[in-house]
Amino acid sequence: MGERFVTEEQWEAIFKALREKLGDTDLYYTHDNNFDSVQASLADNMSDIYQDLKDFIMLYQKNTVPARQNAVALLRDLYRWRWGPALLSALSTVHNIVFRDNIDPGLFPDDIPPWE
Repeated sequence: MGERFVTEEQWEAIFKALREKLGDTDLYYTHDNNFDSVQASLADNMSDIYQDLKDFIMLYQKNTVPARQNAVALLRDLYRWRWGPALLSALSTVHNIVFRDNIDPGLFPDDIPPWE
């Protein structure tokens, strides 16, 4: 892992703010590499992405060729292996939240609470 600029406390503050803002829509289900259902958190995903992008920007601003090369290589690897897949699954959930009024409620079982 490359040099980190976002502290654990900063990450936690962002996570808590997002989780509070998202409320009941924070948690969703997605599939892992074995196609098993796993619970995920939009707040967790977005906080991780924020941390990686902020670290990239801070490292890239060091204005040296090795620092910039490391920043780009690290960001590419993080996108490929960590938050790229998380971003794609989260995007589907965000889309459903934003356009929930256009989704036929008859598609969902009665035991799923309605979005507020």
